[in-house]
Amino acid sequence: MFKSLKLFCAFLIFLFSSTSMAANPSPTEGFFLPYNSAATSDDALSLKFNPAGLGWNRGFQGYFLHTYSDSSFKGDYALLLSTHGLGFSAEWLGNVDKPTYRKYSLGTGFKLVDGFYLGTVYSWFGSKDKDYHGLKSWNAGFLIRPFSFISLGGIAKDLNRPVFQDVKTNISFDLGLALRPLSDRITFSIDGMMDEKEKLKDARARYQVSVEPLDGLLLAGDIDNKGNYGINLRVNFPFSGLGSYNAIDKNSKYQKGVVYWNFASERYRTFWQRKDNFLELKLSGNIDEEKSFSLFSGRKVTLLDIIQDIEKAKKDERVKGMIVRLDGLDAGLAKIQELREAFLDFRQNGKKVIFFMEQGGNKEYYLASSGDKIVMLPTGYLSLTGISAEITFIKKTLEKLGIEADLVHIGDYKSASDLVTRDSMSQAHREMVNWLLDDLFEQMTREIAIQRGISQEDLKSIIDQGPFTAKEAKEKGLIDDLAFSDQLDDIVKNMTGKKPHKIGFRRYAKEENYKYTWEIPQRIAVIFATGLINSGESSNNFFLGKMMGSETIARAIKRAREDNSIKAIVFRIDSRGGSGIASDVIWREIILCKGKKPFIVSMSDVAASGGYFIACPGDTIIADPGTITGSIGVISGKFNLKGLYQKIGFTNQTLKRGKHSDFFTSTRGFTEEERGIVKKQTKEFYDDFVDKVAQGRKRSFDDIDKIGRGRVWTGNQAKANGLVDELGGLKQAIEIARIKAGIKEGSLVEIVSLPKRWGFLGFNFEETFSFLGSKKILNDIDRLEEMSQEKIFYVSPYDIEIK
Repeated sequence: MFKSLKLFCAFLIFLFSSTSMAANPSPTEGFFLPYNSAATSDDALSLKFNPAGLGWNRGFQGYFLHTYSDSSFKGDYALLLSTHGLGFSAEWLGNVDKPTYRKYSLGTGFKLVDGFYLGTVYSWFGSKDKDYHGLKSWNAGFLIRPFSFISLGGIAKDLNRPVFQDVKTNISFDLGLALRPLSDRITFSIDGMMDEKEKLKDARARYQVSVEPLDGLLLAGDIDNKGNYGINLRVNFPFSGLGSYNAIDKNSKYQKGVVYWNFASERYRTFWQRKDNFLELKLSGNIDEEKSFSLFSGRKVTLLDIIQDIEKAKKDERVKGMIVRLDGLDAGLAKIQELREAFLDFRQNGKKVIFFMEQGGNKEYYLASSGDKIVMLPTGYLSLTGISAEITFIKKTLEKLGIEADLVHIGDYKSASDLVTRDSMSQAHREMVNWLLDDLFEQMTREIAIQRGISQEDLKSIIDQGPFTAKEAKEKGLIDDLAFSDQLDDIVKNMTGKKPHKIGFRRYAKEENYKYTWEIPQRIAVIFATGLINSGESSNNFFLGKMMGSETIARAIKRAREDNSIKAIVFRIDSRGGSGIASDVIWREIILCKGKKPFIVSMSDVAASGGYFIACPGDTIIADPGTITGSIGVISGKFNLKGLYQKIGFTNQTLKRGKHSDFFTSTRGFTEEERGIVKKQTKEFYDDFVDKVAQGRKRSFDDIDKIGRGRVWTGNQAKANGLVDELGGLKQAIEIARIKAGIKEGSLVEIVSLPKRWGFLGFNFEETFSFLGSKKILNDIDRLEEMSQEKIFYVSPYDIEIK
């Protein structure tokens, strides 16, 4: 690359001293377009100036152009289209100067490596004129953008040496260099042009300066080494623009002009836009970590999508606020807290957030308290009643079926197996549930009280009087207004002095901004580790939802570790654990990242037991205050189905070779000797778990053991006892990854989501078949059945659900 640049600089010395006359234009040149350098062209105009620019991979782009040379406005027409590396153009030529002919072009461009692009374009002609009919041309180009302030491009034209009027056309070359010494609003370029028969000293030069003094107002001027020049004026609107380019010779005599209309799927920066926009966002149902597909609602946006788009709207001067319609949310407290922080941050610039609910519970109200106003349907209902825990036990149910759970666990607090081994809470279990409820309730009430401007004690007193009708909630100061959805515009007008111009949040989120910078984005990988941990590939289970496969996640970590373009890794965990063996496979892959690139762990609603095991090697661990984590402990054992088999008349006989060959048979329980073996092995795995946490947290074994033994903590408590480094969400984790990777603030950052899910791997069964109703007990049983295929498992006892 740098050798080519050195040769090019030597070439430019000849350009400055060049005095030759312009060579005759190629018969394949075609339509008269607004001049662009081979180093700057990266949209649909690249079809002519440098097809490698198509590899810049813009969205849909188009130009419709018309030439003229006098007041009659007669001239030629052209249509150029491009999208994601492909381009097509049609030109209708000879409408003034005969003969009449048509030129069609098909081109493509692609990225070879970051900052280096190649492209080619093939053109063919149609005409009643025999010279043009059947004429074909092939061009190829390259584009190099190693830094945000420099671009080098080149194109070779007529590589097939087309024959026109019995004369073979020479191959010609255009090599361009463009600089942006100050910003992407000012660009200087110089191009050198010659054909294969010319000497280097005979090369022609063309210089251009383009500026954008105001958003959407573009001015450009170019001049060649003989004094011929051109002027380009263009005004952009959000998704289109109008422009005119005029060519004037060295004697200031007007030569030719072209007017054009350009259009794009990406939004241009422009002064010509509304600035009274309010986004309409509807939040309901499940808020996914990974992208998934529902048969009824299509592809759903993720938590990261929502947070990033709120951040985008915060920085967008066109957006003055948001109207958020809340329906029943199926999300844990940590996700609610991340959304609250996003809305609170959005309001920092004076932008408004209005929440509208028809009805809601604790978590919906907790989220709504982050807004400027809470509006409720006059006949609505607010179930703000505080939080409680309902613990299910099915030991007696299994006894009626003749099933015995023969399980061993380490630590009094490791209560995941209590579902099937007890009929009530142990003292340790009750103690743990109480400290979780105390902290979660304290978090919720404290933060609601701050935003509503009342004392926490008064809020708790009000909650004890709930639930409330909408009218009662307004009287208690819990909500601000009673209104129907069609009255929200008037409420906004009373707040801002102007009725809002509303834009759907999904439509806004799909809008991509036109990429002006030449900067190569720095990449941070976000690896989503969601669901019950099991061996093999990730999948979806009808009852359990997402299953985290050790091979899938380990492969994603390895890919991110070995990809030099990825500067840091954020490991996003939403899992209560699962297989101990599978967890160890993932743990090992994380260890291989140590010292190679930053590895930041971000905990979602739950990262406990196996979910914490795969978190502990992280360089920095971040959790939301309401995250459920810890549960450092191990369970092992099996289900004895002998009683069930007897009830249903199922009999079997076992022939053995080896004393313990039927160790894990389901037709009997463990013997005392076998139970001793299980306890010994379980202790070995527990010690390994504690030791790995101690290594990751740089603590002693005894320190971790004291806060281990199955204890479950909130993120807030985990921060206090050293299991977590920082409190925050995925946004903060990405920011920490950026800092640790040495990426400068304000630099372009691209988020790479891993693992990639294709087809029905991303199909959300739970969402699609939600009409089947609650499956909680079936979920718990199915978890145990799934894990019974493993011998050692790390699993948390809780799914915390705030109603």
